[in-house]
This record gives sequence, structure tokens and C-alpha cells, in this order.
Amino acid sequence: MSRQTQPPDPRARRNAVLLVIMLAVLGTIALIAMERFIDDLRELTREDPYLAIVRVNSAIKLLAVSIGLGLAGFAAWLARLSLQAHRTQRFPPPGTRVIRETRVLTGEAARARARLGFGLAAAVAVAGLGLAVYLWHVTAVLAAP
Repeated sequence: MSRQTQPPDPRARRNAVLLVIMLAVLGTIALIAMERFIDDLRELTREDPYLAIVRVNSAIKLLAVSIGLGLAGFAAWLARLSLQAHRTQRFPPPGTRVIRETRVLTGEAARARARLGFGLAAAVAVAGLGLAVYLWHVTAVLAAP
């Protein structure tokens, strides 16, 4: 059995670093925005408690949709990657750019990795959908008199 490896793609590595930086910046912006939202919400709670509940419900619904779509997108990407690996019996599939030197799996080992990917994609999709539905339900509970 030959031990074949796939060399890293410099563009993929650069894109991965940029993605991590972008997510860190967006996370920082979200944190600052959330702190401001909470401060404004505290003030609003004193003035108009009902309107504060409406705004919290809207924020939770936005969070539910964002989390659900983000996890669904990741699950779809993972399922597509796994499908390509399963069909070609090679992991990573041909044409896939990797960020570090990666050992290439072929045959049954690649199919086993693809099955693991399918399972993880399903788990991520179910978790994302479940969390979104649960958060949506929380808004109904908060709005109940």
C-alpha cells in the first residue's frame, strides 16, 4: 500500500486564515452590538416592558434563523464533500484544496470517511434545525401572557 499525500494549496491556506480573521472581526462586532442592544433593552424595560419583550423576541428569532442557516450550510457542504469522496473512493476527493499536507485515503477507507462525513452532516443539520425550532418556541413562551 503506497502512502500517497496531497500537498497543501497556498491559496486555500491564505483563504482559511482570512476566514478566521473575518470571523473574529464579525464576532467582535456582534459582541459590541449585543452589549449595546442589552443596554438599550434595560432602558426600554423601564419605559415599556411589552415593547422590550417584542424586541427580545425579534432578536431571538433572528438568532434562530442565523444559527439554523449557518449550520444547514455547513451540513450541506460536508454532505457534498462526503458524497464526492464516496463516489470517487478517494478522500480528499480530486480537486479538493487542502490547507496542510494530507494523507490520501482510497477504497474502503475513503468510503468509511465519507460515511462518517454523512453522519456528521446529518447530526449538524438536526442540531441546527432543533436549536432553531427550540429558540423559536422560546419566543412563543416569552410572548405568552
